[in-house]
Amino acid sequence: MRFPASTSVWSAALVVLCLASCAATVPSSRSASQGSAASSKSAAVPQAKPAGKGAVAVVSKPVEASRPSIVERDAAKGSYDLALQQMQSGQAAAAEQSLREVIKGQPPLPGAYANLALLRLRGGDAVEAEQLISEAIKRNGKNPEYYNLLGIASRRQGHFQQAKEAYERALQLDANYANAVLNLGILYDLYLMDLVNAKRYYQSYQKMRPSEAQAISVWLSDLEQRARK
Repeated sequence: MRFPASTSVWSAALVVLCLASCAATVPSSRSASQGSAASSKSAAVPQAKPAGKGAVAVVSKPVEASRPSIVERDAAKGSYDLALQQMQSGQAAAAEQSLREVIKGQPPLPGAYANLALLRLRGGDAVEAEQLISEAIKRNGKNPEYYNLLGIASRRQGHFQQAKEAYERALQLDANYANAVLNLGILYDLYLMDLVNAKRYYQSYQKMRPSEAQAISVWLSDLEQRARK
């Protein structure tokens, strides 16, 4: 990993953790529930083995995070690394406290806002999560994972059009970002009731994630049955 020679700002690929697992794991079944509930038909908080269709892991790749100046680097990096370690070990409260300290730094790290947003989503606070991820986007508007997080936070508040736009923006930045493709399929299927587009995104996701094709096939069969009614 090579860093810029500038002594003012430097950047590096840093991991935004999903707390348990960052791979988008697709469940084999789904059941009805209210749109805001963390259950099988809602975009629940990311987890290693989702309980149902909407429980999609949201961050899976290293992301670019702006680093502070060389002078401030050591202290800020230490706090951020500590927060990531705490997240990885399941110390959510400690990680949140560490991340809140990091975002007080100058300049604050966009990755710290994103990880704190992820923690708030897990804590059921989609409103603060949206505010935090919006701050991350202000500082780094080229990261598709940030927009995917924004889409989930928006969807959980019932802001479906805003969620759609956020997922679409993620795909504009990275057309191969499978999590956003799946989340769009879920949004069209369960919340916008647009079965044509839901099918299109599910099929795209199947091609991206062949290992999960069987589960998606079940959803596609369900779509066809509903379309015939």
